[in-house]
Amino acid sequence: MRSVTNEKHELTEEAQRLIKTIRQMEAAMNDNKTSPKYKDDEPQVTYPLTRCLKTLKEKYNTVARQHQERFEQVRSKPPPLSLLRGYADTHRTRRGSRFICPAP
Repeated sequence: MRSVTNEKHELTEEAQRLIKTIRQMEAAMNDNKTSPKYKDDEPQVTYPLTRCLKTLKEKYNTVARQHQERFEQVRSKPPPLSLLRGYADTHRTRRGSRFICPAP
């Protein structure tokens, strides 16, 4: 009986870790930087646990793929000139002279 209880707790903890990771990835992809607001499809631990874990792993794989695609888009996109101007205006070279970016 004790081993069944331990397995149940392990499966529940794994499900909770998956839910937490899914929420973190979704929040990272959210452009307005607010935490995601779930409605009816909020991930949660349900029974039977094996079916719940299967569903959560499928959702995790989907969100992880989207998260990776978004990361690749952001990484391959050059930074906006406004960011570069702000950086150059506030940082100095080793010799102490300032970077000056021409106005567009």
